[in-house]
Amino acid sequence: MNKRKIVFECSCRDIEHVLMFDLDTSKEGFPLLSAFVYLWYGLPFWKRLRNAIKYIFGYKTKYGDFGEFILSDGDEDDLIDLLNEYKAFKKK
Repeated sequence: MNKRKIVFECSCRDIEHVLMFDLDTSKEGFPLLSAFVYLWYGLPFWKRLRNAIKYIFGYKTKYGDFGEFILSDGDEDDLIDLLNEYKAFKKK
């Protein structure tokens, strides 16, 4: 099995800002590239329940739901290498 994992930490060093890529090239001609984002569930129960009820009834903020991730210096080369490796396996 040929797998490669890369974990990136945001340059702000916040534990909530972690991004992981998993490249699985074990199947010939069918590489799989997955991205995992860290999700934080640190809110108290009642705030999570309130947010769940809002979600069920379709509440949306005008700003949307988003976060940020800032690559640290030097991480761009690792990400480019991973994507080039994925691209090379897709062409086989």
